[in-house]
Amino acid sequence: MALRTSILAEGDSWFAYPSEAILFGRGTSNVLDTLWRKHKSSLMILNKAKNGDEARFMFNSDGIADLVTTQKEMPFKVWLLSAGGNDIVGDADMPQYLLPRAGAASGVACLDTARFQQGLDAIIARYRDLLEAVKTLPRRKIPLIIAHTYDYPFPDPKGAIFLSGLVKINGGKSWIYPHMANKGIVEEIDQQAIIRRMLELFRDALNTLAAGYPGLFFVAQTQGLLTNRHAHWVNEIHPSDQGCDIIADVLWETIQRALGR
Repeated sequence: MALRTSILAEGDSWFAYPSEAILFGRGTSNVLDTLWRKHKSSLMILNKAKNGDEARFMFNSDGIADLVTTQKEMPFKVWLLSAGGNDIVGDADMPQYLLPRAGAASGVACLDTARFQQGLDAIIARYRDLLEAVKTLPRRKIPLIIAHTYDYPFPDPKGAIFLSGLVKINGGKSWIYPHMANKGIVEEIDQQAIIRRMLELFRDALNTLAAGYPGLFFVAQTQGLLTNRHAHWVNEIHPSDQGCDIIADVLWETIQRALGR
């Protein structure tokens, strides 16, 4: 029997989001659960992900120390990361990246590119801190590290709502739409142009980082896959079961590539 690939997962709600059906013992919760369901005979996963977590906290000195200590005690072959999304769309972050729609030449011109680049640089710096810490491990304990690039969400007022509206997280408020509406950015084409540009810059930054850590850091290219807002998304920023299935397949392919299979 082939050995299972051991995975240490750290991340946000893409790895930790609960399913509406979880109270009844069924239903896919998130991308990581989907990956496990599809390949459980080949994987062992320890999941440290938390809803709402941000790269700035996952990969601060305490977060990195925790991951490195875990790796020393029980070496994992692969680390899967889902980090950076909440650093972009968080309540303390997204408002500062948006300019008022009034007077802007286009929707995408409402993105304060200079300020967003500062925030993006901070995210990548946290990733780099993690990679440099991992490089100090004994060679036989250094894992392959895989991140992903999220996908282009559809800004929408619908947030985390469960059981047909009986349970609403944060009052059912969404993450992106309210901040855009507050800046007068209400046209769907403008909203999508802005979030797409933000995530493209995030993707490009991750890919540039990966080029500097060959054989250590890999990026699953997950953008441009969840194109159906109704079939692929359960709410504004979380994939549906079908969406999770699509992303999980790309993660699996990236794991195999990193392992040289």
